[in-house]
Amino acid sequence: MPVYKSMMLAALAALILTTMPARAEEFPFGLEMTLDAPQMAGARRLPTLEIGDNGEAKLDLWCKSGRGQFSVAGDTVIFMPGEMTDSACSPPLAQADDALVANLGAAVNWKRQGDAVSFIGTTTLRFRVNSN
Repeated sequence: MPVYKSMMLAALAALILTTMPARAEEFPFGLEMTLDAPQMAGARRLPTLEIGDNGEAKLDLWCKSGRGQFSVAGDTVIFMPGEMTDSACSPPLAQADDALVANLGAAVNWKRQGDAVSFIGTTTLRFRVNSN
């Protein structure tokens, strides 16, 4: 009987694994990600993006912060930025923040490969899912 139970559990596990979507295909709802980019001179942080379970987004960029909303259908993505707060940014950092928000808004597709999430439009933005 124990062999039969082990075989049944193995078959059930295989069935579950083949019917579940691959992790690489899941949009990162409920996760925080960091932009895969070099540190900018004068910036204390790298941009992060936290996407809630319903697509609500919190952005902490090189010096600005704000909110937005993601809508996802398959591999199509729409990002609608909200109001951004300016915390006495230097002109280069403010321009970099504005460009990042504009490029997120121009993204039309997304792709996930492991912990890397790319937003694809006129420019591809690559983020890494934070593991901490």
